[in-house]
Amino acid sequence: MIRLLTRYLLLSCFFIAVFCVTSAQTHKVDSLQAVLKTLPADTNRVNVLITLCRAQSFLDSRKMISTANEALTLSRKLNFETGKARALFQLGYCFHKVGDDLKAIQSLREASSIFEEINDIKQAAQAYNGIGVIYEDQRDTNEALAYFKRAYSLWGKIDYKDGECMGLLNLGSVYEDMNKDQHALLYYERALMLSERMHNEKRIGSALFSIGSIYLKKKEYTKSLDYERRALDYFIKANSSVMQGRVYNALSQIYLNQNQPAEALRMAEQSIKLTAAITSKNDLRDGYHQASKAAEKLNDYVKAYKFQSLYIVLNDSLQNSVSAASIEKIKSKYKLEEKESAIALLREENKVIIFRRNMFIIILTGLLIISFLIYNRYRLITQRKLQLKKQLLDLSTQNLIEKSETINRINQELEHFKSQSSDESIQIVKIDKILQSNILTDDDWNSFKIAFGDIYPSFFSMLKHKCPGITVSETRLCSLIKLKLSIKEMASMLGISPESVKTSRYRLKKKLNLAENETLETFIEGIGISYNREEIQLSEG
Repeated sequence: MIRLLTRYLLLSCFFIAVFCVTSAQTHKVDSLQAVLKTLPADTNRVNVLITLCRAQSFLDSRKMISTANEALTLSRKLNFETGKARALFQLGYCFHKVGDDLKAIQSLREASSIFEEINDIKQAAQAYNGIGVIYEDQRDTNEALAYFKRAYSLWGKIDYKDGECMGLLNLGSVYEDMNKDQHALLYYERALMLSERMHNEKRIGSALFSIGSIYLKKKEYTKSLDYERRALDYFIKANSSVMQGRVYNALSQIYLNQNQPAEALRMAEQSIKLTAAITSKNDLRDGYHQASKAAEKLNDYVKAYKFQSLYIVLNDSLQNSVSAASIEKIKSKYKLEEKESAIALLREENKVIIFRRNMFIIILTGLLIISFLIYNRYRLITQRKLQLKKQLLDLSTQNLIEKSETINRINQELEHFKSQSSDESIQIVKIDKILQSNILTDDDWNSFKIAFGDIYPSFFSMLKHKCPGITVSETRLCSLIKLKLSIKEMASMLGISPESVKTSRYRLKKKLNLAENETLETFIEGIGISYNREEIQLSEG
């Protein structure tokens, strides 16, 4: 009868506590839903949805996920990166709560990426820490260690001491799971020193509790007792019922190992009282188990049976839940690893694509460089050829000028002989005719014409087109004007006097029907202008 009454009282306390918490959260949810009815689809609505999601975590997991998804959808529509990351973070928590660790890790990874992109390092570290917690729950200590280290590093970059302290505690916990107690102890001690500098009572208590647990495993009970008592004082100050219950359970183990069963039972019952009020089932189960052992040590078999019965019932319930959750976690882990393998394969394929693209760019660049070098060489050769042709024309012109000057000197000497000797005048006249007939012979003209045509290939044909009746002598005169020779130089080359050149120029202008203000030079310069432009471009290149 007493056993039934005790169980009834414990259950009553449990349901009353649950009812109070539920009522408070229900009121908060109702208030937030009322606020949502007044808000448009903007960033404020996103923020309220995320707050509502947190409140729903105590009540309805499905509604919690639905609210987080609504916040995510609206954030994406608004391109609100902060809201998107916060919604994904909440989804990660929601999925972990319902046992879908695959989606939880995916959501938290996406959240951490966005947080880093918007330079919210604190929240990015929080997301990595969450992934570490999930992996630690799955007993995947290597992954948990990697993510806890990443979170700790980010918190260190922004000098966020509370985050650093939490990171040290988490790293110590993983090393403890790996049975590397000495490593764990070093991290716990660093966390203790940092939390004491911060005067953070809850963190100090956690560090002391963890150090005490290590010494308990090492069977150094005096040290363990000292740390756990100090931890209890800080948790009482911080009003942390969960941690108080765990410390009482640890103290019960210490007292039992020190052969103080009465004190061990008292500590265990205190742990049960606290953990039953907050429905911490794992801690409650541990309390029942410890109380049963202490009662048995005292030979109080009634209590020992009672606590052992409660322990068995609760442990079976938890084991069934754990088994189901373990199966889901194995499935989730398999899917996650499968997806990560696919991602790794895609990355390798992407590397191949990038390599091929880079090789294509390199080959294309090489071909462009080679093409440019070939073109440049061709341009230089063409320019060199043009220069040689110009030099040839200049040489031909100079030869004609020199030849004409020589003939002029002979003419002058003949004129001198004419004035001095009438007997020889007949012979001189004959020589004069021969000389005049050889000025600009056909061979001279043809050589000049070839050299001139290399530089101005379209000149003679265009001149003939513009003036079909032009004579050979007029053509020669036009070519000399094109070369910009002086009147004297033209006269010398044509074997006539400068006055004759002027007369020929005048007649040619009339023949071409040029206006008074238009000169022969301007007209002739325009002939073959298209080739001249090409020549200019080559010389500039």
